[in-house]
Amino acid sequence: MCRKNGLERLRRCGWLTESERAPDAVVWARRGAQARECPQSLLRGESVAMVERFFVWNLDGCRMGMNMPAREAEAMLLLRQELEKEKRDDDRRGAN
Repeated sequence: MCRKNGLERLRRCGWLTESERAPDAVVWARRGAQARECPQSLLRGESVAMVERFFVWNLDGCRMGMNMPAREAEAMLLLRQELEKEKRDDDRRGAN
């Protein structure tokens, strides 16, 4: 997306060298999270696979926790908390 729109320098995409990037600045922010490099350039196949496993786990009623490593179970719980925050915020925005 960044390359297509000519924004890779401004968004400080990860495949650029530091000298090719715009000066250090926040390029993405939402609530308490921020990134100084394009978040899309940080995504790896492994990250996408984890999010897919989360949605399957969530659809299964969060019962598959006994069959996964502790680190992955912790990631699933963290993603679930963040999803619940997003839903609450959407509900609040819809009520206004």
